[in-house]
Amino acid sequence: MIKSLSVDETDTNNIEADVIVLGRSLPGVVVAHRLRQKFGDTMDIKLLDLSGVVDNYSSRNVTFQVPLGEDDRQRESLDAADVYIGNVAHRYIMHYMTEFNIPIPETLFRTEVSDPPQKMYQYRDGRVVTSPNDYHEFSFLNFFQRLELNNYQSSLDRRMSELFRGRREDDADSRTLRYYDRTSMESDLVSFLLLSESRDVMRLVVRTVCGASAHSVSLLFYLHQCYRNGGSRNYVGGANTSLREKLLGYCRKRLTRKLQQSVEDITFLVKPIKTIRTYSDEQVIVETTKGDYNYVCNQLAMAVRPEELSKISFEERLLSNLWEAVESARGLRPRQTKKFQVKYAEKFWRQRGFSGEILSVRGPILWAIEKPVYSTTGSLEKYSTLVGFLEADDEDEANSREAVLAQLVELFGAQAASPTEYRETEVEGFVPRCEDYVALRSLARTSSALVVWGALDLFADGDLAAALEAGHSAYVRLVLSMRPQAQDFDDLSAMQWRRVLPDTSFVTWFNTLSYNDGFRYVMYCGALYLGYRVFRKYIIRS
Repeated sequence: MIKSLSVDETDTNNIEADVIVLGRSLPGVVVAHRLRQKFGDTMDIKLLDLSGVVDNYSSRNVTFQVPLGEDDRQRESLDAADVYIGNVAHRYIMHYMTEFNIPIPETLFRTEVSDPPQKMYQYRDGRVVTSPNDYHEFSFLNFFQRLELNNYQSSLDRRMSELFRGRREDDADSRTLRYYDRTSMESDLVSFLLLSESRDVMRLVVRTVCGASAHSVSLLFYLHQCYRNGGSRNYVGGANTSLREKLLGYCRKRLTRKLQQSVEDITFLVKPIKTIRTYSDEQVIVETTKGDYNYVCNQLAMAVRPEELSKISFEERLLSNLWEAVESARGLRPRQTKKFQVKYAEKFWRQRGFSGEILSVRGPILWAIEKPVYSTTGSLEKYSTLVGFLEADDEDEANSREAVLAQLVELFGAQAASPTEYRETEVEGFVPRCEDYVALRSLARTSSALVVWGALDLFADGDLAAALEAGHSAYVRLVLSMRPQAQDFDDLSAMQWRRVLPDTSFVTWFNTLSYNDGFRYVMYCGALYLGYRVFRKYIIRS
């Protein structure tokens, strides 16, 4: 049970610990859990909860949760080794799900591949195209649109590989990183893509992945998201682990509950924090707003949200050259992502040969899928429910029920007008502004002798894998700072991302070609050919 610290628990006005984790966010809970698991009672660890709310598990960012009572009734017995681990998102989710012996549903990692029904793509003018293929094949577009989108995806993968694959991310040229960070996805895709429909598709993908428009997302941030999830093509249509988990919340709910239960006895409710300062550069002192007592530790792990961070003042010695990065974190503003769930008495879309998966540039539905059931028998039977993301501005607070049902009627017919249940939920997501992501990454990777920043809660968008990764990385940096000899292979191996050999020179050159470049090469070749014919005719006549 979570406790409340009071002055009566100590003989002085100071409550001391070896390590204090400030913030009961998911990254913070991971840090406390891993430290507790590693050192047990040999290290005094305290997790300070600033929320002032005692609950069994955090419901933040868990969309359309299944009641806890159904957890035991709806388990799918799937061997963890049978799930393909192809990227960072898979790896971290699998690592912690396996640790707590939580069954992992195959439908979370894989979509149906045998005899797939038709998927739907809706143009801006309302036209609908169906295809059994995955969205990233762009079979719903014409030849020229597919050509330049495939070239653009290859260009994104090439730049992603240059930055993050085959070498340490820290080795990437800082000037290149800052250039990509200053460049918005909108300006990049407009400069590469000529056709309006191709641009609309990429804008839709960026909004679905990042929860913000292409104008607000930096190219660097998007490339890093692609790298963490196995490449740019894995994002088109949302057929990847991160987005499916973000939408369904299956693993987040279960992992959050297990993790918080594991550190309940070292979690304490505290009053809001006013100041964090140092004592002789040897200890960190955390002062509350009431000023009745302080928390003193040898190492502090910051795991608060940006709005909580903005209310805390720091002694200058603790920040040194991190002022810019801390201000970037404080300046993050939440963006609203809307999700919907609509339930019907039957799956009438299946009767018409549709899978229920929708990708639309028209809106208000951006991407939707049929909600899976995690069955104990391994059955693929599903709820008669559609869930998905909606197009919404930060200021848009209106319910989109009528617009969503109208769109579903256009797609599936009159039966879609009469659902048995309709719900919407809003989730806050923090998206770094252009020119801020480099600073935030450097802050997350910085650890001093006193403070580790890597567990800052920047993952209110429901990116479970990123939150787990941040907590694990902060834990490794704490151990490295305090007791480097205690690090083992398991700690470090979880942080090792897969690397691939670079492509051949020809493939690298071909991936750099855009639609504009291809057109220019054709024109140049045509001009050279005509010049050759004229020159040859002149030689023959002479």
